[in-house]
Amino acid sequence: MSFLLENNSENIAARITHKGRQKIAQGNFNISYFQIGDSEFDYGFSEFDGDVNRAQKVLMPMDKDNQVKYPYKVSESTLTGTTYGTPIQSSYTQTVKNQMNPAGFVSQYIAINESTIESLYDAIDISELDGTSSIDIPSGDLLTGLSVDDFITIPLSALGAGTVTGKTTSFVYRITGITSNTLELDRSTPDLSSLTPRAIPVIKNGYYPLSESHCDQLDSWTLNVVWSQNPAGLDPSSASVDEKLSGYTSNVFVSTKEYFGYNTSSGQITNTGTTITNSLGDVITVSPEEQHSLAILRYPRDVDIYNVHNLGFKYEDYLDSTTDGSSYFEIFIPYILYDRVSTSHAGAEFFMGTDDYYINSSATDTRNNQMVYRRLLDQDSNVVGKIFVNQKLIVFDDQEIIAALDYKSNRRHTLPIPRISSVPVDSKCDVLGNVGSPLLESGYTVYVTYLLTYDLPTSALTGGTSSGFTGLTGLHCNYYSKITGGTNEADVSITFGDDAFQFMVTGLTNTMNGYVADKFYILAQKRLTGQPLDPTNWYLMDYTSELDVSSGFINPQDLRGTRFIISNYDFTTADPPQYVLPDPDPTDTSTSPEFGDEQPFPGSVSVIRATDLEVMNYFINLPSGYFEVSQNPTEPLRGSYPLRITEVALLDSNKEVLVMAKTSSPIPRVGSQVVAVKIDI
Repeated sequence: MSFLLENNSENIAARITHKGRQKIAQGNFNISYFQIGDSEFDYGFSEFDGDVNRAQKVLMPMDKDNQVKYPYKVSESTLTGTTYGTPIQSSYTQTVKNQMNPAGFVSQYIAINESTIESLYDAIDISELDGTSSIDIPSGDLLTGLSVDDFITIPLSALGAGTVTGKTTSFVYRITGITSNTLELDRSTPDLSSLTPRAIPVIKNGYYPLSESHCDQLDSWTLNVVWSQNPAGLDPSSASVDEKLSGYTSNVFVSTKEYFGYNTSSGQITNTGTTITNSLGDVITVSPEEQHSLAILRYPRDVDIYNVHNLGFKYEDYLDSTTDGSSYFEIFIPYILYDRVSTSHAGAEFFMGTDDYYINSSATDTRNNQMVYRRLLDQDSNVVGKIFVNQKLIVFDDQEIIAALDYKSNRRHTLPIPRISSVPVDSKCDVLGNVGSPLLESGYTVYVTYLLTYDLPTSALTGGTSSGFTGLTGLHCNYYSKITGGTNEADVSITFGDDAFQFMVTGLTNTMNGYVADKFYILAQKRLTGQPLDPTNWYLMDYTSELDVSSGFINPQDLRGTRFIISNYDFTTADPPQYVLPDPDPTDTSTSPEFGDEQPFPGSVSVIRATDLEVMNYFINLPSGYFEVSQNPTEPLRGSYPLRITEVALLDSNKEVLVMAKTSSPIPRVGSQVVAVKIDI
């Protein structure tokens, strides 16, 4: 049995009764009358008034409450001696907001203090990264707190008292086994054992409570990367590799990809507005059919429909997109080298746009402007995804960010997207440019991407074994540039902007702040226009000879502003790649993990959650001189104390109690009063 707190002065707690819920189920919830009463007050002890002394206790409204025991009469008159009055009903929407603290293994980005690690971490020497698939970590909280299938981040720069400072190269690994102090990883680390010894951190991904208080940080959002097409070079039908799309664990979200308009153009009235910006500032529209991958952030995790009380709000909530909500919204990824924006601080930040956009279904009998989203923007206002505020989902559709988020890609940097153009077939001025045999023809579309490798022989990309693999080769550029043939037959060129490859460095000693490469490949595919891409039909062309690599490393300056021409001769004499992947043993049939493994989001997300309460407000008008005749048998003992109100009942036309409201402390009945009973739906 529960009682209301008497210090909540003159507050009313309302409850829909069992009979009221029954009427709602029958579609017959109609309030016609009210009663007020003083049933829970003993006038023999009026000094317990809640003012000078403590108030008399009032029971909480109960599900089975079906009457006011001592209702007030309207008056002493035999004509107006009824106990019923007529309430005045109104309704409105009340929005309740909750500013959530950052969720993830790092705090929100703070310009002065950068960001702090909000999880377990420890230090190892960089020599532990020796090209094998295991590392040894010290005994301590990190080792104790790790389990198989946990994810760890290894940045190549030291932590200052748990603070993320500056930009750095990093790698994310899944733990496949733990033996004593040895962590077995899903793939080989880079071989950096020859570098000068220095301490680097190992961080557990996902929020780990460092104290009993959960007020400052929340658990990580969940990241699912959906691949509706294999990366270039992967043959899903091959018996020698385990890379079928059905094995990509996040691909159960292909339904979500379709629902939000990232799969078929015919599903919605217009294109969903997906764009990507290349390294020369060109904004390119990406059709749903070309959106071969998608990164989905969701919070909370999968909900058990039998335990929906675990949700943060009593009612379904959404991401607040008002001025307050959009201003507070921030995604911070601390360990990513984001090529498109030049900033001095660590990682990258992403924000919510201020305008609403809609995905409108093309199906019959559907309504427009129901599926709302806000644009997800980077620091320079480039569109990189969508925020579906009502579904509490955040989508990265920038395919380079997606590649950096999928740990299997083996790179935590984004690659610049080149501009693709047509050029005359004799542009190379040699036998390789043949006027009679153009690459780009009418009725055909040429797709182009590229790959940077380090210490990886070409044979490793065409079905051979990779000797000397150091774990510094990542996935090819995950955006496929395209150009469609017209009336003038031509060859194809790609060009990078002058600010591209800002994180490419020369020399292993500089890998703390960037990535290295000693080979530059262009991949191309020629298809009939409208024909879908085939992951097994890419052709690999080595363009390293057009660069100066005498130092053993590609200088990014040689890539910037250079026009790389692809002739038909280059294309037809190229090697068809078999595995353009950062896999030390691509012929291993037990490939694990695969792309799209579900993981904690490797950053923090800050949002304001909101919920709308649809409130029915019933005003109980008590004029002076009315509803002042108590039927409480102790009333003759009250002396000079005023009458009290302890409950208000709302009834239907059959005088059945549908709502019972109780006062937290008995309210004096004095003069003209209006009591409001609020019911939120």
